[in-house]
Amino acid sequence: EIYLDGKLKANKDASGNVKQNSYPLEIGYQTNSKTKFFHGNIDNVAIWDKALSVDEITSLYNNGNTKSASIINSGNLKAYYKMNGTDSKLIDSSGNNNDGTITGASREER
Repeated sequence: EIYLDGKLKANKDASGNVKQNSYPLEIGYQTNSKTKFFHGNIDNVAIWDKALSVDEITSLYNNGNTKSASIINSGNLKAYYKMNGTDSKLIDSSGNNNDGTITGASREER
């Protein structure tokens, strides 16, 4: 499921196991296309290893961030990118050290 500003925007049912691979996680463009880029702002990206309930998502949105202790401390948060900074380093604020690199995008302080 994909939520934007606390509202469900897209979902797709899936079954089976997620396979591990060596491909990088990419946010903001369609990997198999290399020409379909997201045009807009991306801020506060969080990745969990479980589906969050509607109540959990509502709580996160209403708190304005992922500082909901029960969700952060659940061990299910795998990466949290605040998108702060001006260089190409993308820091994982979850404590899991899943840092990354921003390529081909401009950054602005908010």
